[in-house]
Amino acid sequence: MNTIETALVTALSSDNTLTALLSASDAIYNGPVPRGVSLPWIQISLASGMEDTTSPRDLRNLIYNIKAVANTITQADAIAERIHVLLHRQQLTMDTWHNFWMARDTIIRYTEPRPNGRFVAHVGGSYRIRLAKEN
Repeated sequence: MNTIETALVTALSSDNTLTALLSASDAIYNGPVPRGVSLPWIQISLASGMEDTTSPRDLRNLIYNIKAVANTITQADAIAERIHVLLHRQQLTMDTWHNFWMARDTIIRYTEPRPNGRFVAHVGGSYRIRLAKEN
């Protein structure tokens, strides 16, 4: 996990209100979720990124998909809303990068059919994170 992803996981996992909504206090995954993990959980994944070369300063413009996955849309909505409170227009704490802008750009909301006939709800958003390298 890189510095940015560690900061995202820390920002989410340090909130007791959010972790109380999850199947376990550490049910926040960066990238693939291991098989057999109980719902609900949070998944973080880098959707896209860009190095900004318009100035001599190191700048990054990243999009992370951050979503709740739960048994019901109501449960996923509650988790996604708490994620939004914690991340939208907030700043991440990192040693090597300065996070000068973070906001949800788009909303993610869909259900996924399972072989047993049930559905799993995915709710969250794409969060744009703008960073400058600390010198």
